[in-house]
Amino acid sequence: TTLFRSESDPDGNFKISTYAAGDGVPAGDYTLTFTWLEFNIMSRSYSGPDKLNGKYSDPKTSEIKITVKEGSETNLNTIELKTK
Repeated sequence: TTLFRSESDPDGNFKISTYAAGDGVPAGDYTLTFTWLEFNIMSRSYSGPDKLNGKYSDPKTSEIKITVKEGSETNLNTIELKTK
């Protein structure tokens, strides 16, 4: 299991990085997971219940899959996340 983390901007856009911002990820097949938590300004961390009800938080059950090919940019376009 490989874990890459990324946060979306206010418009929901994100870029996944491996070692440095914007460097992307190695070629391969990936399952994407998502959680939607509240940002606590005081603790500077995310917490609380997942507003997506855990539907996309487990790589074993998330149905959002991508393939990254060597030497080309992968645009995910729009990914619709639903709570039900």
